[in-house]
Amino acid sequence: MAKIIMVTCGCKMVDDKGKVIDYIPSYTTEGRCYKDDDAFVSGEGVCYIPEYAFDDELNIKDTYTRDDIVSVCDGDDAMADMVYFSLSWEYPETRYEDIKFCF
Repeated sequence: MAKIIMVTCGCKMVDDKGKVIDYIPSYTTEGRCYKDDDAFVSGEGVCYIPEYAFDDELNIKDTYTRDDIVSVCDGDDAMADMVYFSLSWEYPETRYEDIKFCF
């Protein structure tokens, strides 16, 4: 039987062995996304799925791990932290460009 686990924003469904079988987004003040701060901090598993990665049936096209976000930020861990913790619906690549523009 599947179990639902709440995360920072949204939830994930896992099977009896703890394997993730689905990610479900939740609404933020800006849109909707799936966001798991524990996964980002630990570097284990999917930590972020942007709004437009979910299609109308909630099929997922793009997922991000901590390593993916660090890679988007050209290997800069501090920038990856800034990008991740400011995400609320957008793609990390877009947020990274917005933040870079400010510096």
